Amino acid sequence: MTPVLIFEELRFPLELFAAMLIFLVPFAEKKPRFLQRISLCMALCCLLAISYFPIFQSKDAPRFPNLLAFWYVLIPFAVLCCAKVCFDTGWCNVLFLLILAFATQNIVYVVLHETIARALFPSLREHLVLYILSAALCCLLVYLP
Repeated sequence: MTPVLIFEELRFPLELFAAMLIFLVPFAEKKPRFLQRISLCMALCCLLAISYFPIFQSKDAPRFPNLLAFWYVLIPFAVLCCAKVCFDTGWCNVLFLLILAFATQNIVYVVLHETIARALFPSLREHLVLYILSAALCCLLVYLP
């Protein structure tokens, strides 16, 4: 478990949360104590994401390989539940907006993590601060326009 691997596990729920907020904030009414709710939900999703390491132990030869296929379904489901906890809207709306958020998050994943970090500049992963800044910049460029 290296800092880069921890970042790569944390970036998924954080990018997904950011993408979901882009769609939910203008559409749905926030529930009371929204900041406390969203902070707790984000923390729980981050804990879920980094629990990958004690559960599976390795990315190269994971323990429980059959369960691994469902791991990255569990995090969007957790984000879906968090959206319902934080916003006053129906399940159908939250599910639809999660699908939009997931598609948006995948644009960032393909552009930064697959194209830039793995194909064009594979050494980017060796410079964690630059990697984190690149991820934040890529999210801003995709999410804000």
